Amino acid sequence: MWFFRKKNNPFKKDSNNIKALPEYQSKSQNSSILKVYHAIMKETSNSFWDFHVDKKAMIAHVESMNKASLKALREDIPNWTDSQRNYFREILWAATDFDKTVRWARILFADQWKLTKIRSTIYDIYLPIFLFSIFEIRIIDYTYRTDVLPKIKALSASDLQFLKEEATQWTKDQQKELQLIIGHTSNYDNLYLHILTSRKSESWKTQSTNPNILAIYEILVESENHDTDYWWCGIGASDMAQVFYKFTPKDWQELEEDLKYWTNFQLEMFIYGILDEGFSNQQQFDLIIPLLKIGKLPDRQSNDIAFTVLDEMYFLDILFEKLKEEPTTLPKMKEIFELLEVEAYDEAFSILKKKIYG
Repeated sequence: MWFFRKKNNPFKKDSNNIKALPEYQSKSQNSSILKVYHAIMKETSNSFWDFHVDKKAMIAHVESMNKASLKALREDIPNWTDSQRNYFREILWAATDFDKTVRWARILFADQWKLTKIRSTIYDIYLPIFLFSIFEIRIIDYTYRTDVLPKIKALSASDLQFLKEEATQWTKDQQKELQLIIGHTSNYDNLYLHILTSRKSESWKTQSTNPNILAIYEILVESENHDTDYWWCGIGASDMAQVFYKFTPKDWQELEEDLKYWTNFQLEMFIYGILDEGFSNQQQFDLIIPLLKIGKLPDRQSNDIAFTVLDEMYFLDILFEKLKEEPTTLPKMKEIFELLEVEAYDEAFSILKKKIYG
């Protein structure tokens, strides 16, 4: 049995009804594939809370497929929902030994295998990154990165050049994993920058060639299509904090100089990222005044930057409490209020204003 079900299940007699559900996304007519897909869909759908997949039986079924069916399965997987694909990945990881996991990952996610030439030193670096990009943190712990970095450090100059060339062909997720692995190691700034610039678009407004600034800017560009929860729930601030961790004083200065080239919308998102309860610091606080001054430049169509700071006044208050013992904090906060040019806004604004002016 692939799964167990209760007798009152409405789909017991008519399995075609399953296709009427909005989460049914498979385009396949192959019976072997549909056996896999129907089981996964029922496991992940709220309509089938009483189904439980026998993972080992499913793996045995997949292993029995012929080449044509495996190719068709590989082509159908992108049609599935995220939860369906994730559950299938869990089955592949949990029900086989490591060698089989690698084999099935390379067969069923062949479009994501981007290593073009086999060189053992690079293969040993790429394989865990590839597996991480497939199975994600639900299955593989972040600590795997500490095992990969020594392998990178052990590369010869020719191997490092080979890695540099290969990495530009990897998926964006794989490139970002490599960036995170080498991100805190200044010896690999050239590799880091090479990977980033391979993804740089002509539409980017930044004028910087600093890899750390480009990494921050890319977060903003990619988040332009995210919903607001990405920033309001602190995810964006967390992503930016991983990059800020590597910043030097020179990086902060270059970032401030580059901000004037960014769009208003990008600067608004940037403010959400730097005014966060968990991640804000002195250097991020010091950017508020330059940001407000940019908002007053003649070529800016609106004062959305100031309104974004006003909306984040609660977090600015928290940051003030964190930094108020610093002698420069109070004068800077007064300048921020002068640049905002409003007498009242909301309760958080009034509370902070009273702390500053008494």
